Amino acid sequence: LALYQGVADQAALALGRARLHADLVVRSEDLQKERDRLDELSRRLDARVREKTAVVQTQAAELSFKVDELERLGQARENMARGLVHDIRSLVGSVGANIAFALGESAPGTEATAALEDAQEGTRQLIALAEDVLSASQIESGALQLILQMAVVSQILDAAVARCSGRARDLGVAVSVGTVQPGLVVTADTKVLGRVLDNLVSNGIRFAGNGGSVILSAAWAPGVVRLAVTDTGPGVPEQDRERIFEEWFSDQDFGRGHGIGLHFCRLAAEAHGGNIVVEGASGQNRFVVTLPSMDPTDDAENTISGRPTVIPPDHRGPGGRK
Repeated sequence: LALYQGVADQAALALGRARLHADLVVRSEDLQKERDRLDELSRRLDARVREKTAVVQTQAAELSFKVDELERLGQARENMARGLVHDIRSLVGSVGANIAFALGESAPGTEATAALEDAQEGTRQLIALAEDVLSASQIESGALQLILQMAVVSQILDAAVARCSGRARDLGVAVSVGTVQPGLVVTADTKVLGRVLDNLVSNGIRFAGNGGSVILSAAWAPGVVRLAVTDTGPGVPEQDRERIFEEWFSDQDFGRGHGIGLHFCRLAAEAHGGNIVVEGASGQNRFVVTLPSMDPTDDAENTISGRPTVIPPDHRGPGGRK
């Protein structure tokens, strides 16, 4: 009996081992199938990755080519603008010298003298227009280097009025500095900012007309200073108050500017980290240049330093364009 029991136990053990072996074989086959499936997925994934990588590399090469082409076109545009400004300066300078000579020989108060004075003003505007074209091109290409320094806002406005006072007087337009909040300072390239104000004041003088007025003012708002140039000329239509700053925009019915001066003003403001907008009700224009500024009551930080800071191209503040 014991012998039979031993044989039965061995048979049961052998049967269990056979079943376990069969189960292991089945599991091994399942694992191999799963491995084959994962290998296939891996191969497909690798193929997709290589395909997508090739597409991305192609797009990157195309983008790099387009960037290089844009840089080349930008440089070509700047070179053309620079050459244009140089030629205009030379030609208009020669014309201006002849006009100045003729004015010296002309009797005051005559129609000929008035015509010569108009021609002289025209040469000044043409040179200013050429300078705006060059500066706008440099700002858009990121080639304009700003030389920033802290400056007193009231002095900037006074200087702008002084530069335009002669022309304003001749045209019968009153130009003055209005309300300026005490203690205002701004960090800016004073030459570039001065040209922005010159553009705005010149526009104001032209459109205010005889008996009109142009007033410059400034106020501080949290984190910014608002420089305003207000004239009594015909108001900019509501639908054009954004488009007027576009390059070469012109509305013959309105006729403000040459389509580049205000475009330069916006680019210059943005290069300083600010902006420019048109405000005012009908019959009045208010061009507001907003620039970053510290609190005018913070005397410790408002100390004016005589050492300018050079801001290289392509390193603008918030809102600056490359």
